Amino acid sequence: MVFHCLKACLVSALLLLTGCASQWQAPQPARLWQHLQNLQSWSLKGQVAIHTTTQGSSFSVIWQQLPQQYTLNFFGPLGLGHALLQQLNQQEVALYVGNKRYTAASPDVLLQQQLGWPLPVTNLYYWIRGIPAPQWPSQIVWDENHLLIQTLSQQGWIIQYLHYRTINNLNLPDKISLQHDRLQVKIIIRQWDFPAA
Repeated sequence: MVFHCLKACLVSALLLLTGCASQWQAPQPARLWQHLQNLQSWSLKGQVAIHTTTQGSSFSVIWQQLPQQYTLNFFGPLGLGHALLQQLNQQEVALYVGNKRYTAASPDVLLQQQLGWPLPVTNLYYWIRGIPAPQWPSQIVWDENHLLIQTLSQQGWIIQYLHYRTINNLNLPDKISLQHDRLQVKIIIRQWDFPAA
């Protein structure tokens, strides 16, 4: 009788510990990322470097984000001097290079076709804030405090968050490395800005 009681207590304790461990290892994204998901207006300044096995390019970027629109200014890419990517509406994105204007439904396709940059802008909207894109499955490696993402794998990309900084009580990435097959993208964010409350 005593043996059965001890066995039952041990099983209960193990189940309790397992439940706690599972909860700790898989925190709810809504709890951890709610503020970052709600952050829909910002601007940032930084540098981007893109490297393949045959070529490389680096340029400065200014990203201005509003809830329904974004503008990305690229300076110094591939000797172009300046290029501007702008969301016109939910169905169309425009790229301005010199006095030429190109449009497409996807910013990723537009940059690839016109500049040769495989830059995943659609998902970067999320990745740049340190959260996974919600429409795709993901694998996550957490930091030692189990609060910030160290490595995110999503849609064939491996995103490594090399450094964070705390701004307005939010932990935001400022050094990111992205890799897809033989392509590597490095992003250094020098400045985050937010609209006044």
